[in-house]
Amino acid sequence: ILGGGRLTGRVGGLTVGLLDIQTESVDGLTPAQNFAVGRVVKELPNRTRLGGVVVSRQATADTDDRNVVFAADGRVGLGESLTLDAYLGGSSTPGISDDAVALSGTGEWNSRDWQVTGGYRRIGEGFRAEAGFIPRGAHQFWSLRVMRRFRFESLPWFRELRPHVSAREHLALDGFSETRLIHVDSHFEFANGAFFQLPAINFTREGLREPFEIADGVVVQPGSYDNVDWGFAFNTDLSAPVSVQGRIDVGGFYDGFRYGHNTTLNFRATDVFVASLRYAWFDVDLDGGEFRTSLVGVRAAYSFTPRIYLQSLLQYNDQTDTFSGNVRLGWLSTAGTGLFLVYNDLRNTAPFQERGLPEGPLDRQFVIKFTKLFQFGG
Repeated sequence: ILGGGRLTGRVGGLTVGLLDIQTESVDGLTPAQNFAVGRVVKELPNRTRLGGVVVSRQATADTDDRNVVFAADGRVGLGESLTLDAYLGGSSTPGISDDAVALSGTGEWNSRDWQVTGGYRRIGEGFRAEAGFIPRGAHQFWSLRVMRRFRFESLPWFRELRPHVSAREHLALDGFSETRLIHVDSHFEFANGAFFQLPAINFTREGLREPFEIADGVVVQPGSYDNVDWGFAFNTDLSAPVSVQGRIDVGGFYDGFRYGHNTTLNFRATDVFVASLRYAWFDVDLDGGEFRTSLVGVRAAYSFTPRIYLQSLLQYNDQTDTFSGNVRLGWLSTAGTGLFLVYNDLRNTAPFQERGLPEGPLDRQFVIKFTKLFQFGG
């Protein structure tokens, strides 16, 4: 990154944001490029707003090497409970002209007793967002969720019961089901912040059109895999000096079976120091083989003052044989602005013969970020 600039604020009743960054050429990897984003939003009464965005990537030395994404979005609030959201976008990339459209529509009814949500999204085959990120390429997605809230005035120690059912599915544009989940569950929340769920029942589908190597030497063959699994989650009072939260999952997985858990132990010393230790583990047994995964993480934060803090996250992943660390020092000003110092470290812990990578650092970053808010006019 050679340099860039960002401008955000409000003008003429509009919220605007502009960002532009220039990168240099890296031999054999990427040419010099310019990245730009423009965003404008008009806020209206009753949770209603209209907005537009343009995002571009342009190679500095080649006008045909570019990608531009443009979209309009909106939200409409109807009464106190109903909210509708939608967006429509397109992309322009030389050589790609067919089906370069992305669209989405969702609705939510949220009252004291009921929450009902549903939506649909479609990403076209030719839609490209080369300056952004799309978690899944060309696809269709639909979702539906219904939840009922129960509160019992005669039980002051019990806050809320939330039975619910939800369904969601990702499909290829030709209708092939890639991922499906039907979830049936009830949440029990107590006045002191403790929580547990009845064993959630999940009806799942995973669809593969080509072999998938899920772990070293373990391959899942093409096909559609329907399974049933259950999960149990809980936490004690998270505001207490010591608290525990965790989850257990057991059930079918592709053409086999898996079970595992993740558990987090939290420690809080007033509001000055907080820390947590997390351990996640899964045992998977498939027709193509079996494997185990585990993840260990330590998170800590210390506040010197209400505006100055130090945070860290350390993790070890045995499936990838990597150790990662993140340390951040923040000195806050107003509205989330201030000075931030960030250090990231990722290193390989496996021998070269196992991963094809030398032991030691894979990536290191040290970032200094300073943000200042200016107010112009009255």
